[in-house]
Amino acid sequence: TDTIDGKTVRTVQYDMCDFMQSCLKLYSDLIEEIKPGSSKAIQPAELPTDTVSGGGNAPAPKYGDRWEHFPEQKAWKRVHDKPRNALFTPTGTKGGPRCDSLLPTRITRMIFHGWCADGGDASATPDGQLEDTWTNASTCHRNAAAKWTGETWFFEKGCQDPQPVQTSDDPLDFSSRQDPKGILAGVASRILMKIFYGARFARWDLLKVVTKLATMVTKWTTACDAALLRLMRYIKATVDWVLVGYVGDSVSDLSLQLYADADFAGDRPSYKSTSGTLLCLHGPLTYMPLAGRTKKQGCVSHSTPEAEIVSLDSGMRSLALPALDIWEKVLGRKVELVA
Repeated sequence: TDTIDGKTVRTVQYDMCDFMQSCLKLYSDLIEEIKPGSSKAIQPAELPTDTVSGGGNAPAPKYGDRWEHFPEQKAWKRVHDKPRNALFTPTGTKGGPRCDSLLPTRITRMIFHGWCADGGDASATPDGQLEDTWTNASTCHRNAAAKWTGETWFFEKGCQDPQPVQTSDDPLDFSSRQDPKGILAGVASRILMKIFYGARFARWDLLKVVTKLATMVTKWTTACDAALLRLMRYIKATVDWVLVGYVGDSVSDLSLQLYADADFAGDRPSYKSTSGTLLCLHGPLTYMPLAGRTKKQGCVSHSTPEAEIVSLDSGMRSLALPALDIWEKVLGRKVELVA
């Protein structure tokens, strides 16, 4: 039992600490067999002091349009964080390449924000990539069908392969990497399925990463090795985290609450969003988590609100409505559902 605002509540902890320690030991034992000395790399990850809001020591995110240069590939990337309609040309910008040093090739990668009234640019491929020439005065400044963010690539003269360079900061973006086979390819499923058990039971913060890595077990690469190591470092830093619920109300004060959210176009290369839903029993002195779920959406959303609506629909169908029938039977009355 515990007290909240001077009132007694019954507290439940779903403690998976020992189990997560066994996951760390399994990873250490397996990687030590494959590559002796590698288990020393599992140091606890450095977490922000405020892990909920991303404050504290969390680095400030980069924002704003900017240039990035890749000398070895003779490529320049213009990052567009601010939504725009017009395609980009390198003329008149600071910090970028000299126009007379560039090939005419331009590759634009667009993520659209909002509905495209005419279905989008007919010359663009389904994943939002458009290749044209920035030196063509009749087309270089033309507008896309809707506001977009993304990146525009230019290439210096002498570039043998004018293609975008893989630069994703997302450790789970394996879409265009040509990495060799990872050393954990033969044992990755053993590690992931063990972690997955604990993640489904009481460590819902691990669900998205584990399910993404699980899709890679048949095509495991060194990038997957690095992502799994990063996950194990996170688990080591949070191994003492537990799932907590408490109940302090009578059955007449209880209701069901569904929380639904989604990222926007977070999966690569599909640009699909990922739904996250949480169902809990709620009251003035009650918060009891019942189910948590994360799943890649089956459609490509055109905006953040659309992705969140899809997430809400999924949560209502798969979690909330089935639970509503059960809890009305258990409590013997109509139960309010808040979403």
